[in-house]
Amino acid sequence: MGRGFSRWRWSRAGVLALAAGCAAALAAGAKEPSPEERFPIRLIQGEKTEAARFFLEDYTLFRERRTEFRSTLKVYAYLFARLPLASDMIRALKIGKHKITEGPDGAYLIDTGSGVTGRFWIVHSGKGRKVIYGEGGYSGWLIRNLGGRASFAIAYTPARTDRGLVMKNHLMVFVKVDNVIVDFLIKSLDWMIRLLVRAQISQASSAAQKLTEAIAREPEKVYERLEKSLRIPTSALKAFRARFPGGRNKGLKNSD
Repeated sequence: MGRGFSRWRWSRAGVLALAAGCAAALAAGAKEPSPEERFPIRLIQGEKTEAARFFLEDYTLFRERRTEFRSTLKVYAYLFARLPLASDMIRALKIGKHKITEGPDGAYLIDTGSGVTGRFWIVHSGKGRKVIYGEGGYSGWLIRNLGGRASFAIAYTPARTDRGLVMKNHLMVFVKVDNVIVDFLIKSLDWMIRLLVRAQISQASSAAQKLTEAIAREPEKVYERLEKSLRIPTSALKAFRARFPGGRNKGLKNSD
């Protein structure tokens, strides 16, 4: 009986070892999904679907960024529903130069204040995720009339950590540059174009993060600065104060 139990035990251990080996081999041989395969193109609805799908197959630059900072879903929902106001707040608080206004056909017009102008559409708005498609151009001191398109996927979710309530964010950006520079300059300026795109993405992400953090952590201080700036209409100021009552960390406490 003892020998039979031993044979069974070793047989079971052998099976487990074999299974573990197979799993490791499959994991090692599995192909990691490409960035374009991970982009939620299936969520894009309407006439922009084909435009976004087309340049995902031939993009110039891909950027991926994960961040985690103090904020709440309440702040996110407030700002996403008021993008032009959010850009006015960014400029009023002097954390960025972005200007967003409402355009025709559901589009938003944007001027980053650093050479990029264009328009974009929110092509998917779901729980914890936004997908954006944009078209525009850049003109600077060296590169002028550089056109391009971009698709953004932003996923965000609240989480409790040792630091308290935070928002975890995952940003994916695909950019397709439509080169209008003469051919012999394209290769020499390619690195500069890539650096420019990365800088624009970084500036926008940083400004958005600073704004959401400030509202969540110190809504009263934000209100006071907005009131002094004279950029924000009185009606919007009143609505902001009603939504985010004063007091340190009130925004983080009242996160529903």
